[in-house]
Amino acid sequence: MKVAVVGSRSIFATDIGKYISDGDEIVSGGAVGVDSCAAENQ
Repeated sequence: MKVAVVGSRSIFATDIGKYISDGDEIVSGGAVGVDSCAAENQ
């Protein structure tokens, strides 16, 4: 499943892995904040 991670640029997630299943594809623009946290945990 493709998962889009979008959100505030002032919020940072330290562990998004608990929300994403193995095999999911993360789609992120890589902006500062939640987007970049998702890209790093891909």
